[in-house]
Amino acid sequence: MDERTMNEENGTDICIRIDEQIENLKLLSPKLNNESIEYSENTSVLYTMIGTLQDMKMCIREIRELRYFIESH
Repeated sequence: MDERTMNEENGTDICIRIDEQIENLKLLSPKLNNESIEYSENTSVLYTMIGTLQDMKMCIREIRELRYFIESH
C-alpha cells in the first residue's frame, strides 16, 4: 500500500471515528437536559465539543481537496 492510499484510509477512519463521537455526544444531550442545575454549562460544553469535532471533519475534507488540487497541477 502506498503512502497516499494509507493517508486516505487514515483520513476516512478519522472521519468515521469523529462521526461516532458526535453521535455519542448527541446521546448525552437528553441526559444533560434532566440535570437542572448544571444544564446550561454542561450543554454548552457538549455543543462546543460537537462543533469542534464537526470543524475537524471539515478541515480534513479541505486538506484532501487542497492536496488533490496541488497534485493535479
